[in-house]
Amino acid sequence: MDIITMTDLYRTRFAPALWRVWKPRSLPSFAIWCLGDERKEPGYNRHISNEGDFATRAFFCGETHGRNQGTGGEIMTESKTDLRVVRTRKLIRDAFMDMVGEVGVARITVKDLTERAGINRKTFYLHFESIEALYDSVMNEVMNDFFDNYETTADQPKDLDGHAQRFFMFLVGQTPTIEQLICSPGPYDFGNHIYREQMMRYKSAGQDPFAWMDADAEELVLNFIRTTALDFYREWVRRGKRVDPKEAAPLLGAITCHGAAPLMR
Repeated sequence: MDIITMTDLYRTRFAPALWRVWKPRSLPSFAIWCLGDERKEPGYNRHISNEGDFATRAFFCGETHGRNQGTGGEIMTESKTDLRVVRTRKLIRDAFMDMVGEVGVARITVKDLTERAGINRKTFYLHFESIEALYDSVMNEVMNDFFDNYETTADQPKDLDGHAQRFFMFLVGQTPTIEQLICSPGPYDFGNHIYREQMMRYKSAGQDPFAWMDADAEELVLNFIRTTALDFYREWVRRGKRVDPKEAAPLLGAITCHGAAPLMR
């Protein structure tokens, strides 16, 4: 029997039988998920060879239905509201946040994380490419919270003082775990993400305060602004938060806008 005949036999006979017999038992969860999504598609052809083809891809090749590459290495699904997806991602995120407080970001491995979450590695990789991608996802949530609920300077692009103070007070209000993520060295450049997003909002509103600069000069200015704000916050945390936040925030605003000169006596 040649290889083509064997392949056809597998597609039409073995794979569908494998699906029907083992579906309730031990077929990997990612394959069950993929097949479930495939079978819900309108007009899905239940012909045995189609079923076999999909079982082949899902079970042996790790190919999943409706996956694509999201930002930061996050695996996206066609139905992100699927309760199974939401539940699994919550397990992963909760385990990650617990471990950040216990061992720090740098020491978290996929093996340890999946054991803590009670899932297998294949399930983890359905949702995230790596620990770094999970880290990105968590920090993106923080950034989105800032812009959705705290930041208004898209309408006032020259209000650097207000932006710096709101940013500082937003960071002050974070949980100890998020504080640790922001203050710990890691692959996520939080300041870079925040200020790039801010500039995109300025430009989309037609209010770019640095439009007169060339790209390199603008990047130097933005780098100064973002590193000043984050370093100020991190140093405040490192020193035990001894300065009252309501006193520290105006200091950051003044330094961001005018440098240290106005504070000198």
